[in-house]
Amino acid sequence: DHRPLENFAANCGPGFQSLRLQNCDIYHRGFLSFPMLNENTITNINLNCNYLGDEGAKILAESFFPCQMNIRYVRLKECYIRNDGFLGLMEALVVSRSRNKNKVKHNIVYYDLSCNVITDPAMITFAKEIAPRIPEYSLDYLNLIGNWFTANIGNSMGNALTANAFCRHLKLEDTCGST
Repeated sequence: DHRPLENFAANCGPGFQSLRLQNCDIYHRGFLSFPMLNENTITNINLNCNYLGDEGAKILAESFFPCQMNIRYVRLKECYIRNDGFLGLMEALVVSRSRNKNKVKHNIVYYDLSCNVITDPAMITFAKEIAPRIPEYSLDYLNLIGNWFTANIGNSMGNALTANAFCRHLKLEDTCGST
């Protein structure tokens, strides 16, 4: 039942900056209430260990992040995000940056997507199609350890970083533990 989240979101004041709902058993429908939060107030969102999935990731990417241009820290560890959700979240990062070309304070700088279900095809698509459009060094930290990709994505990510250093710290580890 996502109605308590709707009441919560509707009653948050303009000074509300940090949304920490780690391990609260929130399913993707619960994220429908997030766009109701006041615009441009959230700087930190921690939804670790919830049931976001691709549906919830798409809601965040399409409805929440565009209204929260001050957000800097995004923690979505163990949220059951798969390939489509991952690509949607990364594409939203490109879109939000293009809307705010020179406003560094509106950038997500820390992105934790560890321990989800992101596989090789999504990582290769990200490396070839999305990463080149992310401004250079705009992310300080991107954590992708504990996902379901293999060491085969190393060449794709290496090529993407060589062509465009979009991230200062990139943490990759395949399901076998190789970095």
